Parts: sequence; structure tokens; C-alpha cells
Amino acid sequence: MNILFVCTGNTCRSPMAEYFARKYIEDNNLEDFKVASAGINAATGENASEEAIEVMKEKGIDITGHKSKMLMKEDLEENDKILTMTNSHKEVIQDMYDYDNVYTLKHFVNTCEDCDILDPYGFGVDKYRETRDEIEDAVKKLLNKMSDG
Repeated sequence: MNILFVCTGNTCRSPMAEYFARKYIEDNNLEDFKVASAGINAATGENASEEAIEVMKEKGIDITGHKSKMLMKEDLEENDKILTMTNSHKEVIQDMYDYDNVYTLKHFVNTCEDCDILDPYGFGVDKYRETRDEIEDAVKKLLNKMSDG
């Protein structure tokens, strides 16, 4: 099962989701899962934001090696699940690529309609912590759901 997390710039939310998923997969020996992340408006090769690095380090996860990646059509073909941070990301993918197998992360795990994980970019580290915790909870629910069946 290949899972792709998508946000805007691939420097905050989707890398946090990717690295939480990697840790969860490793800790639970879920060998059938592969995860990656991309951004719908990313400059390829950017580092994760300093705040994202800081708040992930607080959880014992090092994302300093992350490099941002622009979402490409091939990414949609290579992954089984495309999970976005917001409904607008989902709509961009549906419109730009005429691709419907895409869900918001929180909608996929919580069955709610307006479940955006808002962008902490430009806000303080406390907002990043809030976003990180929201993502961590959703990723755990996702992998529990996916590994159960």
C-alpha cells in the first residue's frame, strides 16, 4: 500500500504526516506500507520549515533530511491512496489531473465533511504543535484503519 500525503508547499503538514507514518510503520512492523509526500505548489528541494523541524524533534522524529517535492501526475499513478490536508488541495488534484481517488486525511479517517488541517505556516511554534498533534492523531487512525483491513 503506497500512501501519498499532499499539502501546499510540502514543507510543513505533509512532511509531518509522512514522517509520523514512517515511524508508526517502523514501530508496528507494517512492511506492506510505503509513504511519501508532495505539494501542489511546492518548490522542489526546499527543507522542511524550521518550526516543523522543531516540533517534530519534540516527538523524537528528525525531519531535517526532508526535501520538498512538487506533486506530479506520476505520483497519482504510483500511489494507492492520495490524502490531502484540506478540501481545497483535494479539489485542485481533482481539477488539475482529472483524478478522483483522493481524500482529505481527516475525512478518510473520521468520516467528516469539512475536516481541513489548517496551514501553520507564518504562525508561531504553538500553532505548529497544534497542527502536529492533529496530524499525528489522524495518521495513527489512518494506519490502524488500513492495517486492520
